[in-house]
Amino acid sequence: MQIRSIKQAARRSLQDSNRNPMALTFLFVLCLNAPYLLYNTLDTVLFFGMDTSPTGIGGFNAYAAYLAFTTIMTAAIGVFAGIWQCCYQNYTLNVSRGKEVSFRDFTAPLRIAGKVFWLNLLIALYTALWALAFYFPVTFIASFFASDLIISLLQDPEAMPVITAIIMIPGYLMAYRYRLSFLVLFDHEEWRASEAINCSKRLTYGYKRKLFCMDLSFFWYYIPLTAITVFLPDLILSLLGKDTASAYLIAVTLPLVAEIIFCALFQPQVKTADAHAYNCILQNAPVQPPLSDPGFPVFRGPQNEPPVNEQGYLTGLQDETKDDQWHTYE
Repeated sequence: MQIRSIKQAARRSLQDSNRNPMALTFLFVLCLNAPYLLYNTLDTVLFFGMDTSPTGIGGFNAYAAYLAFTTIMTAAIGVFAGIWQCCYQNYTLNVSRGKEVSFRDFTAPLRIAGKVFWLNLLIALYTALWALAFYFPVTFIASFFASDLIISLLQDPEAMPVITAIIMIPGYLMAYRYRLSFLVLFDHEEWRASEAINCSKRLTYGYKRKLFCMDLSFFWYYIPLTAITVFLPDLILSLLGKDTASAYLIAVTLPLVAEIIFCALFQPQVKTADAHAYNCILQNAPVQPPLSDPGFPVFRGPQNEPPVNEQGYLTGLQDETKDDQWHTYE
């Protein structure tokens, strides 16, 4: 699998698409961020428009109602965003195979929204467990040999999150085992979430380094996107120097607008490359992985393994109805 060939195939697919990918992505990201914008606007108005202290107007009941509202809305928007973000992979999968696409490609996976949500939850859980598996031994060894350094880091609220993120990087890298899970699920909607995860682990065997290198080649996309979503709101608040409703609304609105524009311009190329990498792996039978791969046996239950032939390779992964056009990868 050549990364350059994958990226070239992604650009050709986007150029040959029957619909403008930037326009469709703009609508997709707008639908993704609209609930955030509406909720943050309403939350800011409520927070600055009422006395949320227990001794304020309305007493403790008003404060409890405000906390319940923010908790429920945050959870609901988080669930919606998690499902909606995964739906974009169905669109890029159809683009990579030369199919006619429309906005319906984003909404089609909603018919299996329960599986998408459960798969998203399992991936997050497994990734967190892998991260903790590396985090605790490293912190224990560091605290044994450099206890003074650990204490000083714990007392520094700005340094500790960065150090924690660095220590947990090996756990994040293990998430490449589940990289193709949603693409597998959209190819086989009758499968369960656990079966899609098992299939992704088999498919990515021997390809994790390639997928990681492909992500590194898109550093120009991930670094600015992280800066827009994480650092830009705090930067705007510090520049405004005000603790008012208008300042918070500006700090929320401008990053969301910048994210929508940035994603509309560059997200199609990055995510379509993932779909082409998946197609390439399907065309080139993966190296047979060890059959005894226990992973983390959390919420698995009884399940059927993805089908394999006598040589141990995966079979039945390509749906004939989705095989209209394939690209050749060198």
